[in-house]
Amino acid sequence: MSMLFIADSDQNFLSQSSSYLTLSGYSVNEFSDLASLRETLKSFFPDLLLIARTLSDGDGLMFLKQIRSKNPMPIIVIGIDGSESERILSFELGCDDYVEKPLSFKELSLRINAHLRRMINTTVRNGLSSWILGKETLSLDLSSHEVFLDSKTIKVTGAEWRILKVLSMNYGNVISRTQLIDECFEYTRESYDRIIDTHIKNIRAKIGTSGQNWIETVRGYGYRFKGVKKLD
Repeated sequence: MSMLFIADSDQNFLSQSSSYLTLSGYSVNEFSDLASLRETLKSFFPDLLLIARTLSDGDGLMFLKQIRSKNPMPIIVIGIDGSESERILSFELGCDDYVEKPLSFKELSLRINAHLRRMINTTVRNGLSSWILGKETLSLDLSSHEVFLDSKTIKVTGAEWRILKVLSMNYGNVISRTQLIDECFEYTRESYDRIIDTHIKNIRAKIGTSGQNWIETVRGYGYRFKGVKKLD
């Protein structure tokens, strides 16, 4: 049974969503403030975290930024107004998905299941895959979701991992934003083109000064991974 944490100061939403997800077969822990969530996360992490944009004692997005560096678990932000700026900021800070109220609990359950299914599917050990660009080697561990640039570990979010995996596995080919949305998110939205761009920007920044070289922008279409597969 998958463990979910839901953090939201809206007691009505917290109760209703927790009840629905429990009936859907999940184990759910509720948190109405960041202090209690932070304390619990010192002991263990859930399989997935849903966190509101605002909580009674702080900003959920700022907390997201802090916790993202410690664990690659899927994180879904429960937004306030659904504006493009809020969605973009949420993804920039490391969330894997974004929902806004009022929402369908059925859809929420499906989104959660999709993220958990991806996590399970990618934990099957397939070995370490590596690509070469110039003097650098970029490697993806398909079991642990770890990314390495030579000997340096690069911490990525779940969404960044899926995008990097799709691009690298199709190295040399141009991959459209629509393809990345379909393969990495399942749920399409008008704003997802911008969100894909945001994730690419974050991946490049994490790779470092050569990030722009590893992932080429093909204007008007999408992106191309420039590394060449290293033979085992």
